[in-house]
Amino acid sequence: MGYRLSPRYRVAGIYAYNETNFNQTVSSTDATGVDFDKISNELSVGEETLGGARTHELFLVAFRDWPNRTRWTPYAGIGAGVSWARKDFSWRWARSADPQDINTGLDQPNAEEIRRNLAGTESTGRAALRDVMVGYVFMAGVDRALTKDLSMGLKLQWKGFGTFESDPYQGDLLRSHSPNLRLDGSEPVSAWSGTNDTDRFSIMFTMRYALP
Repeated sequence: MGYRLSPRYRVAGIYAYNETNFNQTVSSTDATGVDFDKISNELSVGEETLGGARTHELFLVAFRDWPNRTRWTPYAGIGAGVSWARKDFSWRWARSADPQDINTGLDQPNAEEIRRNLAGTESTGRAALRDVMVGYVFMAGVDRALTKDLSMGLKLQWKGFGTFESDPYQGDLLRSHSPNLRLDGSEPVSAWSGTNDTDRFSIMFTMRYALP
């Protein structure tokens, strides 16, 4: 929905809904970092899955048109907005059933007990990760007038969003018990997930109707 300020300038509020079904599972045993290097040999199964990703977006965009004597009108637009994003995430980490494969806690006086307690345990969970991201949009295109009020055209669009960082979430199982650090239920454990900046480039056919 938009409003024309003059033959050359107009503004619009744009709502968009996007849904992508990734359904991709990766092996977390291939990850790197201090924690992963420490436990990579302990894991018999390490899987993380990204299911669907959905966004509701609302942008305010300013356009500049270049009207001429033909039916073709090129234009460019720039705007800013917000995106309410959700990503479905699940994971399953299973430690080796052999206590001799467990390296966690080797520097503790009760190392053998820790090995026995951790061997064969699983950490699993499923969470809907949510965040609100600020974004920018740049677009350029051309419209062809079909009638006085109706036009169709082609648009190139780029959207860029900031980093995605979820709220804290808990899994279903941590080391085969409730997601707490201690067996007595104390010290609940939470995790956070995030991604780098997200860009999206689109090519779209458009149709626009000018209200009287």
